[in-house]
Amino acid sequence: MWKLLFLARRGWKMVPREQRRALRRNAVRQVRTHGPAVAKVVRGAVKQARAVKKAR
Repeated sequence: MWKLLFLARRGWKMVPREQRRALRRNAVRQVRTHGPAVAKVVRGAVKQARAVKKAR
């Protein structure tokens, strides 16, 4: 969990300040637009990870 947090923070800091501000301003709209696609990818990754774990 800490590694994910570290990587997310590092990635956020790599985004230029102006873009970070724009992302925060438009976060709701972007989540409504891209959220379902991201959720679908995450759901697939979780299913795959569970299948690998179960196969062990």
